[in-house]
Amino acid sequence: MATRKHPTDIYKELRIFFLVVVGAALFLEAEGGTSDPWSIWARLFHDPFSAWHSDLSVWQADQQTAAVGGSLWLFDWKDVRIIVSPLELLLIIVLIGIFVRARMGGQPIKLTLGSLRTPLLVFVGCLAFGLVNGLTHGAAFNIALWEVRGFLMLILIFFLASILLREEAHANQLIWTVLIATTGLALENSLRWLFIFRNLTVADDLAFDHVDAIVLTFAIILCLSLLLIGGTRSQRAYAIFLLPLLIFVIEVMRRRAAFAVLIVGLAILFILLLRLRPQLTWKILIPVLLFTGMYLAVFWNNTSPLGQPARAVRSQVEPDQRDAASNLYRDAEKFDIVVNIQASPYVGIGFGAPYRQILMLEWKNSVGAIWPFFPYTTHNNILWIWMKSGAIGFIAFWWLLGSGVFEGSRAIETQREHWELVAALRNLLRSNRRGRRQMRRSRQLLRTKAAQSAALAYAQGRAARDETKRRARGAHEKRRRGFAWNVPTWERSDGLYTRTARRSGAVAALITAVCLIPMQVSFSYVDMGLNSERDLLLFGLALALISHAPAILGVDKEAASMKAVRPRAHSGATRFPAPKRTESGERTVDGATPDVDNGADLDLLKTGRSGVGVMAKGPASPGSPHGSDAPQPSRRS
Repeated sequence: MATRKHPTDIYKELRIFFLVVVGAALFLEAEGGTSDPWSIWARLFHDPFSAWHSDLSVWQADQQTAAVGGSLWLFDWKDVRIIVSPLELLLIIVLIGIFVRARMGGQPIKLTLGSLRTPLLVFVGCLAFGLVNGLTHGAAFNIALWEVRGFLMLILIFFLASILLREEAHANQLIWTVLIATTGLALENSLRWLFIFRNLTVADDLAFDHVDAIVLTFAIILCLSLLLIGGTRSQRAYAIFLLPLLIFVIEVMRRRAAFAVLIVGLAILFILLLRLRPQLTWKILIPVLLFTGMYLAVFWNNTSPLGQPARAVRSQVEPDQRDAASNLYRDAEKFDIVVNIQASPYVGIGFGAPYRQILMLEWKNSVGAIWPFFPYTTHNNILWIWMKSGAIGFIAFWWLLGSGVFEGSRAIETQREHWELVAALRNLLRSNRRGRRQMRRSRQLLRTKAAQSAALAYAQGRAARDETKRRARGAHEKRRRGFAWNVPTWERSDGLYTRTARRSGAVAALITAVCLIPMQVSFSYVDMGLNSERDLLLFGLALALISHAPAILGVDKEAASMKAVRPRAHSGATRFPAPKRTESGERTVDGATPDVDNGADLDLLKTGRSGVGVMAKGPASPGSPHGSDAPQPSRRS
C-alpha cells in the first residue's frame, strides 16, 4: 500500500534566517544618541550605506585617524552611494531566496494576503498617489523616499510574513524572537543608564531610541498575555523573568510616551481578556485599580524613576517645565498641520514636499539646525498622513487599522468555548441546506456523536472545573478528563482540556498584535511612529498575524473538515438515490459511523444544567443494520 507523502517545509531555513533578521532589527537601535559606543554601531544596521560616513564621523572614524574598524580603511565612505540599509538588503535576500527555493522545490509560492488584503492594497495605492503627487509638484526624490521608507518596510514585512509565518508553530517561533530580542535591548539600555546616564540631573531626550518605547511595551503586553491567556511552560517561565526587567527599563528611560502607550495597551488587553476570561478579569481588574489609585496618590509629585508612570499622567494636567515645552512644540506643530490640510484637504501636498510653517518657524534655528527633515516631517504622524496623502489616504489608513482590530477580535472570539459550541452545531446544520429533507437531515445531525459531545461539554459548564479539582485532591484518585470553560493554564493539572488556555502562545501573540494597533496610533500621534522602519517592521508583523489568524489558530482547518463531509447535490438531470440513515445522518465530523451509548454521559447530556437539550437515539440493535425504527422522544432539561 502506497503511503501518502506530506509536503515538506521548503522555507524552514529561510524562516529561521528571517526571524534572525527581525530579532536583530528589534534589538539594535536606529537612534540611540552618541554617548554610548554601542548605539553608534547599532545604527549602522538601519542606516543606508551612503549614510555610514556621517555615522562614523561622530567618532572621527575616517582614513586618517582609523578610530573605528582597524588600522586601515579600504575606501572612503563618502564615495558610497548605496541607498539601502543592511536591514533592507537582508530582507531583499530573503525575498530572492523564497523565489529560488520555490523554484528548486518545484512548488508554487502560496502568497495569500489574508483578510486584510483589500484595505492594505488600497492604502498602498494611496501611498503611491501621494508619492507621485509630491514628485510632480517639485519634491525631491530622496526626501520623498525617506518619508515613505517606513511604509515600504511595512509592506515588505507583511508580504514576507504572509509566506513564511502561516502556522501555529511559526507564531511560537516569532514569540521567542521578540522575547530574546527585547531581552538584549532591555539589558543594553539598563547598562547604558547605569554607567552613562544614571547621574545626570537633566534627562537626555536622545539617550534612548524613541522607538524603544513601542518595542518594550509590546514585549510587556506579550508577557502579560502569555501569563494570563496561556502559552508553553517555557514561554511563561521566561515571561516571568523578563517582565520585571522590561518594567525597570521603561522606568529608567523616563519617556512619558512609553507609559501612555502602555496604559492604552493594558486597557485593550483587559477588554480582550474580559471576552475570553471574564471571571479572571474581574479578579485582576479590581486589585489593579486599587493599586493604581494608591500609587498615583503616593508618587504624584515624585521625580525619581519610580515616579515616571505618575509623571506621564500628571503631565496631562500639571506639566512641568520640560513637559510644558514639549506640549507647546506639538501644539504649534498641530496648528501648522491643520493649516496645510485646509489648503489641500483632498489630495494633500504629497510626500517630499515641504509643508507651510507658521508657528513652527520659532524652532527653525534650534530643532531645524540639527534635524534635516524639520520642514517635511512632523511628530504628529496621524495628521501628517492626511496632510501628505489627502483625505482618501487618511480614510484608507483608518480602514486598514479598523479592519485589523475587527479581524483580530473576530479571530480571538473563536477561542471562546461557548462560541465554539455554537459554531460546531452551526457547521453541522449547514451540511445540507438544500433539498426537501433539510429538517430530517438536521434532526439526524443532532444525533451524531459530535453534536452530543459538544452539548455534553456545554451541559457540564463551570461546575466541571470545581468537580474535577475536588476529585483531584487525592494523590492517587483517578482524574477526570473532559472539557472545561475558562480554565487557566496553571489549573490544567487536573486533566481538563481548554482551547482558551492551551499550551501555545498563538492566541497570546494574536491578542498582543491587536493591542499594538491602538498603541501604534497613540505613539504615532506624538512621536513619529510612522516614519521609523524599526517601528513599522513590528507593526507589519502584527498586521500579518492578524490577517492570517484563522490559519494560525487552526480555524480554517476546522471549517475545511466540516466542508469535507458535506454531501454534494448532483447537478445532472437525474439524482442519486437517497442515502441510508447510516450514510447520511449518522456520521461524525471525521466521517465515521458513531457509536453512541446511553450511559452516564448521555444521561448527563439529557439532564444538563445549561438547558440545552438534544434529540438522542438508542444504540443500534445487532439484528438491524439501521437500528431501531421507533423514534425516541426528545428530552429537555
